Parts: sequence; C-alpha cells; structure tokens
Amino acid sequence: MTREESLDSIYILLQRLLGLHRQLLEAVRAEKEALTLADVRKIQDSTLSKETIIDSVRICEQQRQQAVGELAMIIKTPTRELTLAGLILIVQGFDLKRSNLFRSLVT
Repeated sequence: MTREESLDSIYILLQRLLGLHRQLLEAVRAEKEALTLADVRKIQDSTLSKETIIDSVRICEQQRQQAVGELAMIIKTPTRELTLAGLILIVQGFDLKRSNLFRSLVT
C-alpha cells in the first residue's frame, strides 16, 4: 500500500467513525424520548440500535488503528504521533490537499 492509499483509507475510516458517532447521538436521543414516554418497545428498539452502532464503531476503530499502524511503518513515524492533529501537520508537509481533507474532519 502506498502512503497516499494509506492516507485515503484513514480519511475514509475517520469519516465513517464520525457518521457512526452522529448515528449514536441520534439513537441516544431516541432512547431518551422513549424513556420519557415509558414506551418499553421503543426503549428496546433504541437499545438494540445503540448496541449495533457501538459494534460498528468498534470494528471501524480497529480498522483505523490498523491503517494508522501501516501508515506509521510507511512514513517511519511512531503511531502515537499520528493523532488527527499530528496527521494534519505531517501531511501538510507533502500534500496540502489531503491535509485540508483531514482538517475538514475537525470543523
């Protein structure tokens, strides 16, 4: 895998994680409403939805960690330095467009 392919993979995984966390927030809001209404069926549905989303987050996070590990080997940088802020700083040195893509995840 090339450096660029690795960065693209990490970016896609981070986008997916962001989307999953947004879904989780909506599921928590739905659960709160169900609890307020004391609707047992809605509570069960929202709990199942949350569990499914959390499982997806775990899988995606494992994939992200693996992709970051691969990138660390490619660019010979410790994984602890490849936080989102670290990625932005490192990538802007050789690819401003990709650096801006990572920066867009923060805003």
